[in-house]
Amino acid sequence: TFHSTYDATGTGFNSSGFPGDAHGISCAGIIRASGNNSTGTSGLAYTSSVIAVKICNIINAAGNWNAPGTAISDGINWAYNNADVISNSNNFGSSSSLIENAISNAVTLGRNHLGAPFLSSSGNGNSSSIVYPASNPNTIAVGATSMCDQRKSPSSCDGETYWGSDYGTGLDVAAPGVHIYTTDITGSAGYVSGSYNEYFNGTSAACPMAAGVVALLLSMKPNASNAQ
Repeated sequence: TFHSTYDATGTGFNSSGFPGDAHGISCAGIIRASGNNSTGTSGLAYTSSVIAVKICNIINAAGNWNAPGTAISDGINWAYNNADVISNSNNFGSSSSLIENAISNAVTLGRNHLGAPFLSSSGNGNSSSIVYPASNPNTIAVGATSMCDQRKSPSSCDGETYWGSDYGTGLDVAAPGVHIYTTDITGSAGYVSGSYNEYFNGTSAACPMAAGVVALLLSMKPNASNAQ
């Protein structure tokens, strides 16, 4: 259950009817899945409040996304006015002044001018160049590790040979990104048929893992600045 939701696309939540909408649910579960129960999993910051902000929409059965720059910037602007930490597991493609300004405002004006930390996934192309907006120096760029504490690569110990974590200049931190057990949409809209996915992966998983840690840090030091 989300504390609240905001749709910057105007298309509605779970409206596409295509597989893949579970991506956000799985990311959120890494942070917020309820603790103290006998089933499923517990998020890193399971007593926190999570807000879902929709900035893109799946437009076909191939899983292609539509993410207008106006929706992205609107979503970021809304997020920093309502949340303390922003976790983004999306690749925005190319930068724009609208998005750049929204990120800059988030890390300076959010949290009553202390700055809202903006975390973003580095990308899954096994490249020495990280994707945007993780490449923006105002973000905390998050790469993925294997369960052997290696950079996730096609040859790392996990056996997932089809992807690797992007790395290189601008990467700030890495977090687990293989075989992450988390929440899923029940039924055909999810990754699997049940309510939980034990194989969620990618820097998409690593980013909320790190964001959950930031949430815990801010719960202990709520007056810390974004830089701190």
